[in-house]
Amino acid sequence: NNNSSNSSNNNSSSYGNSSNVVQTPPAPSRIVTNRTSPNDESEPTPQMSFKEVREMEARKEVTRILALRQEMFPNLCSWGHEVLKLTRKENAATGGAAAHKCYRSLMKQLHPDKVEQTPMVSKAVDLVREARDAVERSMLRKQPPGKPRNLRSEVLCNKFGQRRFKLAWKAPPELPDSPVSRYVVAVVDPSFGRALAVATLEADYSPELGRFLPIEERTSFVLEEQELVKMPRVWQQAKATIQVAAGNDAGQSGWSILQVPLTC
Repeated sequence: NNNSSNSSNNNSSSYGNSSNVVQTPPAPSRIVTNRTSPNDESEPTPQMSFKEVREMEARKEVTRILALRQEMFPNLCSWGHEVLKLTRKENAATGGAAAHKCYRSLMKQLHPDKVEQTPMVSKAVDLVREARDAVERSMLRKQPPGKPRNLRSEVLCNKFGQRRFKLAWKAPPELPDSPVSRYVVAVVDPSFGRALAVATLEADYSPELGRFLPIEERTSFVLEEQELVKMPRVWQQAKATIQVAAGNDAGQSGWSILQVPLTC
């Protein structure tokens, strides 16, 4: 009897000790990802459908827009550019077309056909419209830029009939409402007694460099005698008067003037 009692006690104690119990692991449950949350910043996975990826990207955009509070920026225009993912220089260089392009791209991404219209999505859409209006109003209030600075020249060739001079300058001080979209180079022609424009420099594609040149890189120009054969009296002077101005849709700056010696 004692032996059976001890055996019974040993069995009961071993079952009562959880460390000796072999537990069967639970069946794996399906992990459900909440993809409707606008704060979901996970990256797309190969298993996701095109629609799911599109919705994820739209939610990320909503989160980005809602995080851009207006009080974080010096003015409404700066906030508008940030919402549209656009710089002032890019927009000014295209006369406002870049802002419209960015606006259409965002509205397409947040369209009801592309993402569920939650209150947060609707708020983001309203903010995109407000940002576009702010940028457009700033374009209407745009002022002409200041004069180019530090206008100077460098002799590339001083042989008569082939004289070439490189003109260079610095951009005017950058102001929010006075972006530069072009430079105008002019030469005073004694035959007319006034300055005649010989070049207008804007952001453009350069075949020589094989890339697009923004207006920030258009701050030089080569004045060539052979290119100005229709202005012979310019080259008969001891000095030529060169003028450079900056401009945008609102108007043109005053002239920066330089006297360039034409004789050695």
